[in-house]
Amino acid sequence: MTITAEVLTDPAGFCRAVAGRAAYRPAYVKVKLFFGCNLKCAMCNHWRENARAAALDRALPRSAAELAELGCRKIHFSGGEPLLRPHVPELVAHATRSGLRVTMTTNGTLVDKELAKRLAAAGLRGVNVSIDSPDRKLHDRIRGERGAWKKAAQAVRYFRRYATRGRSAFA
Repeated sequence: MTITAEVLTDPAGFCRAVAGRAAYRPAYVKVKLFFGCNLKCAMCNHWRENARAAALDRALPRSAAELAELGCRKIHFSGGEPLLRPHVPELVAHATRSGLRVTMTTNGTLVDKELAKRLAAAGLRGVNVSIDSPDRKLHDRIRGERGAWKKAAQAVRYFRRYATRGRSAFA
């Protein structure tokens, strides 16, 4: 059931929440796991913030369970580049065990075969890999790193290969 369907089945509860300026329930939460980035994209300043890290390694597991108890169904990890955090597969696994659908946005340049396997096994159910152009040179120029397009394209192949079939992983 989607949040829209739930609101339609409980319009009075939704109206009370809106009238009382209270949250109905968190349908979806986006968490920036790391503010910094390993690329130097022309349109972004996250790479200038590598020293500014979110302190979520200890707090996120408890928060994920609490979010699930509140009725939240999805958590999305992003950044900067979230894969600069060393424990992303463990965070994905905990959020999945808490009953959340876990998705992520990454530039893909840090993804190797083993990491893609670990993320899929941990329960990652969707991933956005940033690709700015079908032209490799243009993408690399925008991202500030030669070879970024090739790494991102390889990440897409790895994620597709290790997707958990029948559970809409990486779709």
